[in-house]
Amino acid sequence: MKKILKFTALSAVLLMLAAVLVSCNDRDKNKDEPPFEEAPFLSLDKALIVAKAEGGLFSIAVSSNRDWIATAEDVEWIQLTKNSDTLFVAVSENLEFSERQMAIKITAENLTEYVLVNQDATEEPDSEYPVEISFTVPAFWAIFCFWGRNLNHDGITIINSQEQMENYLECSRDTIPQIDFSQYTLLVASGVESAILPLAVPIAFYRISKNKYSLEVTLCGSLVGVNVRWAAAALVPKISNEVRVELVIVDDAFSDYHPCRILF
Repeated sequence: MKKILKFTALSAVLLMLAAVLVSCNDRDKNKDEPPFEEAPFLSLDKALIVAKAEGGLFSIAVSSNRDWIATAEDVEWIQLTKNSDTLFVAVSENLEFSERQMAIKITAENLTEYVLVNQDATEEPDSEYPVEISFTVPAFWAIFCFWGRNLNHDGITIINSQEQMENYLECSRDTIPQIDFSQYTLLVASGVESAILPLAVPIAFYRISKNKYSLEVTLCGSLVGVNVRWAAAALVPKISNEVRVELVIVDDAFSDYHPCRILF
């Protein structure tokens, strides 16, 4: 009986030693194996950028678990800026009468994605333009209506609905004017001028090309070094929100027909 117990105990010890040796061998093998590495991936939130002729700034969201680089063909009209997981694409104005395009290449290790950039052409001048278009200047001030704080940017605001106009126009007496926006568009020019009570007066409205207009405005007031926001409205024949209207400030205060001389 004692011999059997001794044999059993010896067997158990030998089995434990064998298990330890196998475990150590497995550990040594794991040391030799390279650590698990996730496969690289690369994805973009867009494959196409469409820019108007005047250019603009666009962004591409890049998702990757590897460091990535972006390159473009040797062109001067596109500038690339990498910021974390975003690629900013600055497209300069196209002064040519033809469209242009190029591809941005984004690479992470052996993965590559492309974003195509298409830019519209500048409209060719037409012999029938420019055309001067008649307009009226609504006297909102006469019914105690004035342009409010929501009109806080420089340039032209195109208004083609009553709701949009009421978002900008503030009236002290519940006398909000009604305009037939099926026939007319309200153009509101605004900016900042250093003057006492600057008065802005629209003096001319032109169609420059098929989709481009210009509104000429002159300013009246004494320069005093205090910045004040001004606004002026012109009611013109119906135009689309998609067209471009440029603001042109005209300074001809010495003209005998200048509106400042007539008003004051």
